[in-house]
Amino acid sequence: MKSEGPRIRSKGKRKTAELRTKNMHDVNVNGNVDIADQRVENPLEVLMKTEFGSMVCALKDLNKMDFWKAPKVLEYIISSFVKDNTFKVAGQTLESSPDNLAVIFLMKRFKMSKADRERYGPKEDPTLRDSDFYKEYFLVEVNSEEDEIEEPNKKKKPKKKKVDQEDLNKKPEKKKSEVKLEKSRILKEIKHAAKQEGKEEDFVKLLVLYMFCTLFFTNCNSMYVHYKYLNCMQSVDRMNMISWPDEIHEHLMESIASVTRNKSKTHTVTGCTVYLLLWFLEHVRNIKRKPDSDNLPRFSRWNLYVGSSELEGMLESLSKEQVSEKKIVAFTDEEKKLCTFEESEVQTLKCEVQELKNEVKVKDKIILDLKGESEALKSQVKMLRENTAPRTPLHGGSPLPVLFTPLCLSI
Repeated sequence: MKSEGPRIRSKGKRKTAELRTKNMHDVNVNGNVDIADQRVENPLEVLMKTEFGSMVCALKDLNKMDFWKAPKVLEYIISSFVKDNTFKVAGQTLESSPDNLAVIFLMKRFKMSKADRERYGPKEDPTLRDSDFYKEYFLVEVNSEEDEIEEPNKKKKPKKKKVDQEDLNKKPEKKKSEVKLEKSRILKEIKHAAKQEGKEEDFVKLLVLYMFCTLFFTNCNSMYVHYKYLNCMQSVDRMNMISWPDEIHEHLMESIASVTRNKSKTHTVTGCTVYLLLWFLEHVRNIKRKPDSDNLPRFSRWNLYVGSSELEGMLESLSKEQVSEKKIVAFTDEEKKLCTFEESEVQTLKCEVQELKNEVKVKDKIILDLKGESEALKSQVKMLRENTAPRTPLHGGSPLPVLFTPLCLSI
């Protein structure tokens, strides 16, 4: 597939750079950047509480050309897939991992249990459509005629009612269709939430869904994201319970493996295909990076239009000496912290709860032991009382003083 370079089109007094390409994996980064620029401090504070905050802030300094990808290069990389996240390129074996994705996109990895992943991760649960968030932003309005009887000379006024977006996406020939959260709808609601006070968290959720649609969990046209990701968007805290580098990497590798196994066309791969190019550039020698970019996040060090063009010209003659099994630039100490496999907050809280339960068990045992000792002492006192002689009354009728009782003497 051939792709044209950037073309400048004038529209009134404005000139916008447009990239004309048939690449099915193009990433619309400009939408994220422009939206982030419109925000005020409070929503950005909410955004920085998520794993995507640092990356979005770095995106503000990029443009679409930085994320442009040549389809020929992607086809070459995907076609070199072998198995188990490994690729065979020019006689060298390159292995992709969630660590690489974490460092490239500035996202932290942590350990998740299978139960936590099933609970907090993407889930195809129809009840997600009953959530207030879904109802507010993804129920669309359509016109319907009023059922009321109108006057003869009066035109019927259309009545608006809310309809589940799933119903609009259904095709008659299919009995079952997945619920799609359309990119255009997400973008529209982002702009709407940006103008509303008290909707900062909703704005962040929508922005993350937009990134899922256009960057991390893309389909062939980047036109929608599956509704199952709403399970992760129920709150910002819940969003942070997912190890996103693992989730994004696994989705991409499973798609590549499926395409390879079924011998499908490479452009049908879904997921974060831009990562493949950024990761591959880290293993190829003599590709130009941006000047003075050593202190930038890894995805900001490359202009993918320039890098893809250089790679495209090298593919046929790419030699073993030009490809390194290790990254050309090793991870720094700070980057290594991102891919340290730490336990999540959920696991930490569970450990703390278990420790408290253990303490309660210990205290319960102490209380039980004390009760046993107390019962033993009561039994001894009762037995002593039964063995003592009765008191002899005095001539006046009063009992002996307690001091002279046999019980006191024995003690």
